[in-house]
Amino acid sequence: MQRSLQAQIRDPLWMMARQWQVGEFLGDDAGSPVHATLDVEMRTVTTYRPGVDPAKTVAIDPALPAEVHVERETVALNLRGAVQHGLQFETLVRESGVAGPETVIAAFRIAFAVSATPAATKFAPADALRYRSLVAGRVTDGEALYVSAKAVAAGQVPPVALPPQAAAPGMPAVLADYVKWRGSLYSEPDQDPAWQGQHLRYAFAMGSPAPDSNIVLEALEFPGGHLDWHSFSLSEAAPGAVEAANPATVTPLTFDFLPNHVVFRGMPDARWWNFEDA
Repeated sequence: MQRSLQAQIRDPLWMMARQWQVGEFLGDDAGSPVHATLDVEMRTVTTYRPGVDPAKTVAIDPALPAEVHVERETVALNLRGAVQHGLQFETLVRESGVAGPETVIAAFRIAFAVSATPAATKFAPADALRYRSLVAGRVTDGEALYVSAKAVAAGQVPPVALPPQAAAPGMPAVLADYVKWRGSLYSEPDQDPAWQGQHLRYAFAMGSPAPDSNIVLEALEFPGGHLDWHSFSLSEAAPGAVEAANPATVTPLTFDFLPNHVVFRGMPDARWWNFEDA
């Protein structure tokens, strides 16, 4: 073992023959460049499209990682969450200083009541039935209130109308605070989620629209997890209203550097007797 690792040479000409055989004497590349200039453009990503429908394109939230944009889903809370959020709303009413807070809370408990009977009594556990009997009529359904208050704030028709007490002095601010608080708890998509249930994968795209081109980075078969450059395919698309309202910032950059050979981890060594320690 010791002698074989020494790589002993009996004829120095043999080493020159090895160099000749691997082409080290050809010198086809002659010299090496001593200076290089690279002009590049950096573009921001400003739009996001869940799924494959271009009509679903929205402005991207730069505060969220791309993985969150892709993998988040609409939150569906059950009875316990509705009760906890309803208690938070009632606390906001009591602390807001509105006149007759208990009267206002009673009106909201009637408008957004917790049903004493579940939708499927046959399959409801006994503990769930007892819990529902305790909270029915004693607390506001916070999830139902959130959906209606959010719709009213957006100028839409709510599924359940707000009681007249919602217009009492100070209550619009309470409802706005409640909607803001509930919306801050979870990161939910504004459009349909990117998950494609029929294919068991995510499909989405991110866009970088500019006056000369609308670059689209598509990932139609993303399994989830960490996004990287190889997750995307590059394409172009005609810009729409969302792209026109959210143009990308194009920044030209120039790099001056001394070039060197490109190397990567694990690459083989070009010389005959160098050990591959990379």
